[in-house]
Amino acid sequence: MSNRALLIDSQEMHEETLRSILGFIEWGELEFSSSIDGALSTLQSGIFSLVLIGEDEVERRSTIYRAIREVDSSIPVLFLLDESADSAIPWGSADGV
Repeated sequence: MSNRALLIDSQEMHEETLRSILGFIEWGELEFSSSIDGALSTLQSGIFSLVLIGEDEVERRSTIYRAIREVDSSIPVLFLLDESADSAIPWGSADGV
C-alpha cells in the first residue's frame, strides 16, 4: 500500500516543494484541503500516513490538531513553518505546541 499524505493549508503548495520538505518519506498520493471541514471529510474517507498543517494555519493549529485527533488518534501530524526542508515540526515538540 502506498503512503498518502494530507496537507491542510489556505493555499496549496507545489508538490515539488512538499517533496523537497519531506524527501525522506516515500509516498504515492498527496491530498490537499484548504478548510478543516474538508480535511476531516477527506480523513474519514481513507487511510492516511501523515497529516501536514501548513504555515498559514499556525494560529488555528491547536483547533485543527484536536479535530484531527477526534477522527484518527494515531496519525502523525507535522506543522510546516515555512517552505524549507527543515521546517517540519512534529506536534508535541517545543516549537510545535
